[in-house]
Amino acid sequence: MMLDSAVGLGFTFQNLAERDGLMRLDQTFLRCLEAAEPALHLRLLAARAAPDALPAKDESALIIDLGPHLDAFVGELFGTEAELETLLAETLALDPVHNCKRLFVQRQAVKKYPDPSALDVYKRQVGTRVCPSAKRIRGGFNISRTFLVRTMS
Repeated sequence: MMLDSAVGLGFTFQNLAERDGLMRLDQTFLRCLEAAEPALHLRLLAARAAPDALPAKDESALIIDLGPHLDAFVGELFGTEAELETLLAETLALDPVHNCKRLFVQRQAVKKYPDPSALDVYKRQVGTRVCPSAKRIRGGFNISRTFLVRTMS
């Protein structure tokens, strides 16, 4: 029978279809999270205790921070760790392209909004590397020192 099939971490598909099994699964995830990153575990518990008290920006940050832990947990649950590793490697291989795109968009924002103090993007730390293909974009622009100083503050 399909529902009696084991998945991982000592669970069956039947467990995943029942409230008690899902509660046990949640407790297993919380234990794994606590072992891996105790501070994040406490943030999650605090958010669960008072969900309406959590500002939207903090909630988003919490979800992003939980992502890798949840990916690993679900991968272990369903035995897809190798596939997740492959997908992660493919995604990380595109980081230089994403960094280049981000720098290009930020440069355009500097042109449009000369006073960056009101923009949140300038409050984040950005690396100073320029993508290798930067000279081919728009006739060979160079990221100016002013732009880098603005993005680094």
